[in-house]
This record gives sequence, structure tokens and C-alpha cells, in this order.
Amino acid sequence: MRMIRFFFPGKSFPSVSVTGEQCSLHCKHCDGHYLRNMISADDPDKLIKLGREFEAQGKKGFLLSGGCTADGHVPLKQFYKAIKQIKKKTNLIINAHLGLIEKNHAEELANLDIDVVSVDVVGSTETIQQVYGLKKTIDDYENMLLALAQAGMKIVPHICVGLHFGKLKGEFRALEMIKRIRPKAIVITSLIPTKNTCMQDIKVNDEDIITVIEKAKEDFFPVPIMLGCMRLRKNKDLELKAICAGIDGIAVPSTHTIAQAENEGHVIKKLETCCAIVD
Repeated sequence: MRMIRFFFPGKSFPSVSVTGEQCSLHCKHCDGHYLRNMISADDPDKLIKLGREFEAQGKKGFLLSGGCTADGHVPLKQFYKAIKQIKKKTNLIINAHLGLIEKNHAEELANLDIDVVSVDVVGSTETIQQVYGLKKTIDDYENMLLALAQAGMKIVPHICVGLHFGKLKGEFRALEMIKRIRPKAIVITSLIPTKNTCMQDIKVNDEDIITVIEKAKEDFFPVPIMLGCMRLRKNKDLELKAICAGIDGIAVPSTHTIAQAENEGHVIKKLETCCAIVD
């Protein structure tokens, strides 16, 4: 038996968007839908105020993210001073979701004391161009990983299974790319058939997700492998299969999954953060 982390970010670890509901990419799988559920802080003063409120409310920290610019990065530059002030004056943990950034941004981010950076790693140029609509290649993603590692950041790569219209395409190449660095953890997510997108009727095969988890476990032991919150969360079978596959943590699991893990004798650790925070 082993320890399994169960993550419940909820009110203790909210998600913040520095662009409000705005995103220039309009990716085929999302089209900005998930920004609507995030707290808006679209200028530095709002972010500082939120940081103070979060600290006063006893929150653990927050995910700092937002929509992307046309070249694929979350526009955090104008928020650098605000981020540094929050880290200096509070005990909040910050997990920054960056989008696709360049080397000079990695070096600047390293000076902000951000706890963790979450980065999407896409191992197919076709997926990057056809789903994200970016004129980029897998080399750009690999260069980003290397730049963040060289800057000394704690990196948690995310791989979305089935991002290419529900099919496996590039997920195993993404794992190979991650081998160039030392990840803090790896988060496996999956395409969600999101209403009012062109992928609203597309579902991902559970076995494809499990195959990627198993490969990640094989290639990266003892790095923790997590099943992230971006997935069809009503799928209890997937959660149980992930436990059988050796998953180290699950974000927002069902009560049935928790009970099953306890019945199997696993050591359960419940955490009020997102699954990129593994310490």
C-alpha cells in the first residue's frame, strides 16, 4: 500500500485570472469557457487587494492564471511587482500558470519567489497549431521547459490527454520532452467535452488516460504523478483505474474513490491546495 494525496482546493486555494474572461486564442477545446469560473484581477492593484483578502481569510494560496495573448502566453509582466509584494507580505502559496513563455520571461519570473509554475506541455506541432491556433512547434515548448529549469523554477508540467480532438497524439512525446528537466510533479489531465465548443461531443477513452499515467509512472519514478482537476469529474471509474495504475494524487476525487482507497489500505493525505503543490 502507498500514500495517495487527495486535493480539495475549493475556497482555500482559488483560481485568479489576470485577464478576466478575456482570451485571444479561442482554442478549439475551451474558447475561454473556464475563465468564467475564476476570480478576476485584471490590474495589479486588484491583485494586491485580493492577496490581502486571501491572507485575512486564511486561504492557503491561489492559482494565478488567465487568458492568453495571441502568441500564447498569460500576460503577467505588468503584475510582477504585485506578485512580489504579495509574496513578501503574505504567506500565500502561488502556483502560476504561464502559457507559452520565452527565456527572458523565465529569468524575470525566477526573481518573484513564485512557489510553483504550471506549464502545459504539448508534444505535437499539429495539435499546437490546429487546437491552440498558434504558429508554434514542439521546439518552442521544449525551449520553455529548459528556460524555466535554467532559471531555477519549480516546474509542474501538465499533459492533456486527448487534446487533439479526443485522440492520442503527442502525449508520449510530451513525456520525452519533460525528461530534459527535473519536474516537481507531473499532472495528467484530459480533454473535457465543453459545451459550445467544437469539441463538445468528443470524449476521451479512459484507457488512453491510464496508458499515459502508467508511462509517466514508469519513466519518472519517484516523481509524483497526479490526476488533475481538468477532466470529467463524474467519472468514478477513471479515478479507481488511476489508483490501480499507481497514481500518487487525485484532485477533487469522489467520496466513493476516497472510501475505496481507504478500504484498500492506502495511506490517505487530504490537502486544501491544487495538485501542483506537492510539498
